[in-house]
Formats: sequence, structure tokens, C-alpha cells
Amino acid sequence: MELQRNRTATMSDEKIVDLYWQRDEQAIKETDIKYKRFLLSLANNIVHDMCDSEECLNDTYRYIYWRVEFDSSGKTCSATIISRNHY
Repeated sequence: MELQRNRTATMSDEKIVDLYWQRDEQAIKETDIKYKRFLLSLANNIVHDMCDSEECLNDTYRYIYWRVEFDSSGKTCSATIISRNHY
């Protein structure tokens, strides 16, 4: 999946959650646009290898897409992000 990189405005978290709720793959793209640098940095600080960090990032996006849980109002979500070393 080719993710967009050249956007100046980011989608609000509420709209991104709505996309996840609808199981729209655009949610992953919007999450990547808004949080990639933070998540990639976090993963790289754990595994100390950029290729492994990118794999962790992709695993995280897939995990959130399929396992995100919404509260009863459907307005917030919680997801546990697990990064692990694949060695």
C-alpha cells in the first residue's frame, strides 16, 4: 500500500477513528500521515534497526486496523501497541 506523504493538514483523531470504525483502509493512511514519525522513532528506540522498525510499524497499523476496540459511545478507541524484536 502506497502511503501519502505530501499533505500539510492532518485529519482529526475523531475522523480517523470514524474511518477505523467503518473499516476504511484510509484510516491506516491517515494514521501514517499523522503519527508515522513518532511511531517509527519509538520502534527504532526499541529494536535499533530501521528495517525492523518499519516492520513493527506495519504490524502496528495492521493490529490497530483489525483489533481496535471502541467504547460504548463509539467516539474513542483504545489499542495496545506491542512492539517486539523479530530476531
